[in-house]
Amino acid sequence: MTDKELKRLGRTELLEMLLEQTDENEKLKAELEAAKEKLSSREIIINNSGSLAEASLHLNGVFAAAQAAADQYLENIRNSESYCERIKAEAERSAAGTIAAAEAKALAREEEAKLRAENYWKDVSTRLERFYSDHKGLRELINFGNSSDLP
Repeated sequence: MTDKELKRLGRTELLEMLLEQTDENEKLKAELEAAKEKLSSREIIINNSGSLAEASLHLNGVFAAAQAAADQYLENIRNSESYCERIKAEAERSAAGTIAAAEAKALAREEEAKLRAENYWKDVSTRLERFYSDHKGLRELINFGNSSDLP
């Protein structure tokens, strides 16, 4: 699978692939253990075999299978590590982008809130000034009416 195809995959798909690799690694470990058991049983056969040449023929197949299983296991481990590192790097880049976008959005909202608060207080100040002006005229009218009633 190419890097371009890997980048198109979602996190769920990537995690599924990682789980599949893990399962395959476990399966290979089991095969390696089975090969080791066969090797152990081959040693018994060697001890029971009549000649050294006969024992060599029996062991060659076991060693070749064990080496092939070990090589395949190591290759799968390397592939899994590389794959995990790519996923981690992708996740870190994505997280950094998300954080930067969230910080920018928060800053924009903060600026908007400050602007709205300033406009609100300007409006309240204007209304208070208007009320004070209107109230001052009303007070003069009330004071004028009271002064004519007094002797």
